[in-house]
Amino acid sequence: MNTQRRPPSPRSAAVSDVGQPFAVSTVPLPHAAASRATNSWPATAPAYTLPRSPHLHARALRTAAAAVRRARIPAGTWSGPQAYARGGPAEQLLHALEEMLAEQVRAHRPDLVDELARHLNAAWSSRTRGDAEAAANLTAPWAENWIEETGRRQSDGANATSALQLLLQQATVAPPAGEKTVDTIAVAELVALAELVRHCGTTAVAAARRLHDLHLQIHPTGVFTLTDTPDSADSQRTDAELAAHLGFDAHAYQNTRQQHRITRAATADPEPLDAASVLAGPGIRTATGYVQADLPPRSHLAQADRLLRQHWNCGLAALGAVLATAADWPTGPQGTTTVTVADLVREAAAWSSLPEEELSAATERLTLHPGNAASASAHPYTEVERRTRPMTHPLITAGDWLLVLPWLVHAAQALYAGYVDEGRLPRPDVPDPVGKALLRHRQQLDELLESDLQEIAQQAGLPHRFRLLEKTAASLGIPGLTGEVDLLIADPDRGRLWVIEAKNPVPAVAPHAVLQHIQRFTARYRDKLLAKTVWDLKFRVGISRSMSDRCRIRHRP
Repeated sequence: MNTQRRPPSPRSAAVSDVGQPFAVSTVPLPHAAASRATNSWPATAPAYTLPRSPHLHARALRTAAAAVRRARIPAGTWSGPQAYARGGPAEQLLHALEEMLAEQVRAHRPDLVDELARHLNAAWSSRTRGDAEAAANLTAPWAENWIEETGRRQSDGANATSALQLLLQQATVAPPAGEKTVDTIAVAELVALAELVRHCGTTAVAAARRLHDLHLQIHPTGVFTLTDTPDSADSQRTDAELAAHLGFDAHAYQNTRQQHRITRAATADPEPLDAASVLAGPGIRTATGYVQADLPPRSHLAQADRLLRQHWNCGLAALGAVLATAADWPTGPQGTTTVTVADLVREAAAWSSLPEEELSAATERLTLHPGNAASASAHPYTEVERRTRPMTHPLITAGDWLLVLPWLVHAAQALYAGYVDEGRLPRPDVPDPVGKALLRHRQQLDELLESDLQEIAQQAGLPHRFRLLEKTAASLGIPGLTGEVDLLIADPDRGRLWVIEAKNPVPAVAPHAVLQHIQRFTARYRDKLLAKTVWDLKFRVGISRSMSDRCRIRHRP
């Protein structure tokens, strides 16, 4: 491990090889990312060189088959509840694979931790720079040529960073202490194993939550197939068995999310490029001063920040300052380095002028160590949104030092910024009062969405009722409304009355979060909207008159 103390450097703005500053397209932390003239990339951009091939995945399957045989999981074929029952074959398979991965990590020499950190940092560097390059080309005249390439980059980048983060967290929980040599192929094989474990875990856990079907077949050799689609031989299963799940298509869901990101990038305004800068030399990193954002004193976000300081002894400003300092810490060509907590806090304090006590507390909250990296829950790697992980704790304990992966820290900056922008924090340990204050901030954002919809109706010149309450509807001679209608819009030209419910859901990744979203949509949003639609049909004449005497509306469910 490299334990050489690195000299601190002033925070600086990264400039690309063509002289243009790179900017992250996420909202900065309210106090701090926040803190730079530009939201810069780390200075060193290492290349991601781990191979990913069918041969490596075949070797991973062979290792997994040996683990299945060693665990004495019986051969056979199972579908639906028989496969994912508690203590059933799918759960036995997951336990065998997870133990196999932990054993493989422990069997390597201790320098595996440094190698995992180096490759993870390089993977985030490649993913971030590749996404930016794809986004730029999606706004160009040749954008169609980049759609397939963008999807490939997003998929490969997510697979690489997720697998390496799982391995680094496992190595933090149970450090490697074996004799297996650590080289590029060894790490690549571990990554292939981690990808297999993640895929099987996510598929089986989602099926156990009744999101989709499950089919598991285990051969006497230990070779297995685990899919979310029924086998052609399952024709004997009853309709009740096949209807026991929600029919969620995970592949289609991921494709839709991917296409949404591509569409957003393709429709964004292109960044202007100075033609002369194309021939310019490498850019110079220019020091920037710390600027702390001002939160409205009585805002819910400011209240959440005050409560955070009470419970954690640090606020959003300190968290952002530590992240910004670590992301810009100088490294060698390998892209990673080690620092002491004292050096990191001292440098962050010199740059931001925030109290060292707050910065020390923030550093502790952002550090991944054996105590918080371990989880008592089953298959924790499948529950992205509610577990401690390298993305939420990007400073990795390495003895008396901290491993600093600037590109991982940079990704964590974007993660925290995006969550705060949505009125959340990406951690399972957020104090309850802080969570409630952030929820009230999010509710304000939801109200702004409703107001934006009203403004659109006004600009279109359409008769409408904004936030129609039960009492208001009853006073207009329209009884029986269940709950509030966010917006009623009359379209006289087409003879339609639109019942609009404005919802601003947060993204869902893990199976439990996807299930919660589906249940919330079907049991709350959809059913309430249908009830209001029936009410609309019953009282459409009175509604039309209350909105405009000139409206002649016919119902369109």
